[in-house]
Amino acid sequence: MRILILTPHYPTEISSGYAFVHARAKIYKEKGNDVSVFVPHHNPCIGYFEGVKVEYGKPHAFHINLKEFDADVLAIHAPHYLQLQPYLQDLNKPFVIWLHGTEGLFHTDYFSPYDLKGRISLLKDPIKLFFLRCLLRKATAVVYVSNWLKRIVERNTLYRHPNTNIIPNPVNTNLFQFKPRKNNGQGVAVRSFYWKYGLDTAVSAYQRLPDQTLTLLGSGAMESQLKASAGKNIVFFTEAIKHAKMAQFYENFSYFVAPSRLEAQGVAMCEAMACGLPVVASNVGGIPEFVEDGISGFLVPRDNPAKLALAIRDLTKDAAKFEKMSIKAREQAEKLLSHERIYKDESSVLEASTGSKKWLDLPTIAIGETALEIEI
Repeated sequence: MRILILTPHYPTEISSGYAFVHARAKIYKEKGNDVSVFVPHHNPCIGYFEGVKVEYGKPHAFHINLKEFDADVLAIHAPHYLQLQPYLQDLNKPFVIWLHGTEGLFHTDYFSPYDLKGRISLLKDPIKLFFLRCLLRKATAVVYVSNWLKRIVERNTLYRHPNTNIIPNPVNTNLFQFKPRKNNGQGVAVRSFYWKYGLDTAVSAYQRLPDQTLTLLGSGAMESQLKASAGKNIVFFTEAIKHAKMAQFYENFSYFVAPSRLEAQGVAMCEAMACGLPVVASNVGGIPEFVEDGISGFLVPRDNPAKLALAIRDLTKDAAKFEKMSIKAREQAEKLLSHERIYKDESSVLEASTGSKKWLDLPTIAIGETALEIEI
């Protein structure tokens, strides 16, 4: 099967990009498919990243690529109306859409209520969701990373696709290997420092846990605020770590903390689980679909530092219970997220889509000096 992936972001040697899209490209290639990736960009270039061909370019270059590569199916990830609309005009190939989160949500879902940027962006959301609805109607199939995301996007777009699939982002369970965990009082959160990930809640929780340490790996707009309120038991690690080194990084910790206010899946959390780290997380979004409360971790209400601290205390006070949860975390990751499991599900969707006769005829959306024009 010849698969062309269209994605707004992709990893490079110096940028993490959408690692979960690259993971799929590598899986498809390892299984004998011919794979090419195209990334919309104003500076055209072609290169390879870990054996995957990646082309950056404008709409004209994309259509040349599509014709010359002669893809059987197009895999579109995280479509955004301003970026992808010119690339998808006059498309005559079957395509499958992957939705990962923000592309189908209102900005107020993942910005702080006090964030002016979120309120301004809300004005664009109806256009974004209108375009997504039009795109979904033309897709041969749609893939959501969690049931929660499916429900939210269907509500926001007022559309339910007849060929809908729930397939999480994959985890390399060979790279992220299980190792027996010692309860050393060392927690870790691999999160961007933004409001939706709730790290301020974690910082507050650890004021109640003087014998525990939390390492925050990431960066973002809330860094100064978090550092100002953090106690001595909060460690900040803001240097980037290559994805291939993350399993080794997790060897230093005994559990993972995910105090998110919004989360469609939580790939870093799932990778930590594959290593055997039990999770203490907010009971929000898609997280409960991957963390079994009381089995592979604990789920607590969002924005509740006291209950987050209590759950961490409960996890770490009983060595036998901690060991069982560590093993269950690994089992859950293998069961739901292994490359074999994800490829089996996604290859079925892609192969079934190759015979589709649908093609795109998107509405015109002109934004800028001209007036907004929408034709159906």
